[in-house]
Amino acid sequence: MRWESVGATAIGTSHFESSTPCQDRAWAGTIEREGDAYLVLTVADGAGSAACAERGADIAVQSVCTYVRECPADDLLALDTAFVDGLVDQVRARLSHAASEMERPLRDFACTLLVAVSTPTKTFALQIGDGGIVLDTGKGTELAISPMGGEYVNITRFITDDDAPLNIETRVFDAPVVHGAVFSDGLQRMALDLAAEKPHLPFFRSLFSVLEAVTDDNRSDLALALERFLSSEQVNSRTDDDKAMALALLRI
Repeated sequence: MRWESVGATAIGTSHFESSTPCQDRAWAGTIEREGDAYLVLTVADGAGSAACAERGADIAVQSVCTYVRECPADDLLALDTAFVDGLVDQVRARLSHAASEMERPLRDFACTLLVAVSTPTKTFALQIGDGGIVLDTGKGTELAISPMGGEYVNITRFITDDDAPLNIETRVFDAPVVHGAVFSDGLQRMALDLAAEKPHLPFFRSLFSVLEAVTDDNRSDLALALERFLSSEQVNSRTDDDKAMALALLRI
């Protein structure tokens, strides 16, 4: 069992015009632990109003990967409450440490966080903030967690919020990921039917078909191809925001 995976980001046209850096981050890959492979898909979207948004998103994504590499093996296999608490604590602790080092308030590092972790027998999804996690664990492609908004339009929640641990949504599936996509809110209008809370299946079929066709000869070009798609007129005509996406499919 192994997964084909790719992650990429692209700056939004509004950020390009305002000379603002891309504030989204994504990571997709497998992490080896004691002979088993664990799939990790994670995306963080730095808050546009936060002074260190891109740094916050970068720390959040890196912290997820570090936690999967270092957490107790039993917690990783179980993907239970201990795993969730440990992951959230580590991400927030590393963001707090960065804020302290730079003598800035934690809110300057505000970002959303979306995570999917798959073991050979289970899949775990975690989300705080907008964006989406779309998974197929053998029963069809579905939206794992409803995208979150805040009390008002264009307001969302962040992993740096004081009450973040109370507002995190999680879900566990009793099977590994067959197809998976994690993405920031810049892609929501293309990827999701928000009214029905369902994924737009043609959008994902085209992406997963590219992964299906990956060979040893073209694998190194995959991230660049995804970045080009995220930067394309097809995408930019639908959104002026930054975009981040992490994709995977299972090869047996």
